Amino acid sequence: MPPLLYPLVYDDIECPCVFELGGRYYLLGSIREDVSVRYWFAPDFFGEYHSFQSDVVLPHGNYAARTVLDGAHLLVYNFFYVQRKNDSLRVLPPPKELEIDQEGQLLLKSYYRWNQMIKKIIPQGYLPDVNHLFSNPSATSVIEPDKWVCGSKGGYEVFYFQKPSACFIWEGLLIVEGMGKLGLVTDIDQNGNGYFISLDVSNGHTEITAWGFNPLDNRQNFIFNNLQAGNFTTNEAKTYRFRLIRYGSYIELSIDGVVKLTLVDYTYTGDVVGLFSASSVLSLQEITFSVLPDPTEEFASREEEQKQSGT
Repeated sequence: MPPLLYPLVYDDIECPCVFELGGRYYLLGSIREDVSVRYWFAPDFFGEYHSFQSDVVLPHGNYAARTVLDGAHLLVYNFFYVQRKNDSLRVLPPPKELEIDQEGQLLLKSYYRWNQMIKKIIPQGYLPDVNHLFSNPSATSVIEPDKWVCGSKGGYEVFYFQKPSACFIWEGLLIVEGMGKLGLVTDIDQNGNGYFISLDVSNGHTEITAWGFNPLDNRQNFIFNNLQAGNFTTNEAKTYRFRLIRYGSYIELSIDGVVKLTLVDYTYTGDVVGLFSASSVLSLQEITFSVLPDPTEEFASREEEQKQSGT
């Protein structure tokens, strides 16, 4: 059979995988140029295959996707390239699930077995105290058992609490009031080094950045690596349900039930999580912190990543 399509702009489309879901056939293909997994759809196996406007099912760094049927759950497994390059260390992160929306577009959902792994659930009113990291004089926080309201009129502030466990699921309802920048932080230390997850609720864009001090180079004494980005659907109420998973070196963010960030990174292992504000006000409600067990055997190690990168 000839190739299913001839894009003439890619090096190639690797690791094709075809499956049926909701009466349609879907073709997964891995694109070497941007190290992502995209998809096409058709009414039957032999096509012709078409593309939606948004065709990325697994974002930058994920590659070689394969589907596995687990009862009623259609799982998708893939490699992750730690340096987001197709010649870097490959690891096998936890799977996700595939579903479709009303238009037939694929939705990436969190693995259902996460809930089976939870050892303890800590509700919002029983979480550790919320603190201000940078002591910004224009920053305020009102912490009540069922609602946190945090904001910074001028400049920047991180509102944080100590992680009850290294591996966790932190989730809840985030409501944005007014303008300004905001997002989540995880694995932050007392100097502000860690992962910053920005949430642009005007344009529906999220991005995770490894940001902190670089003691190895006094001419570039900072680390600022944009690790991965994704898009989400905005709403007029500016109200979003988030779910942040940290499991070993794996990080996953879902917004309104759809996975938008899924990656592996070894840069930071700080002991606090929270949120940041720059001229914004946001509230958190219905918060829970679920304790996960540590991985019995890490799917990849920091030492392996350092060995391959030569650092």
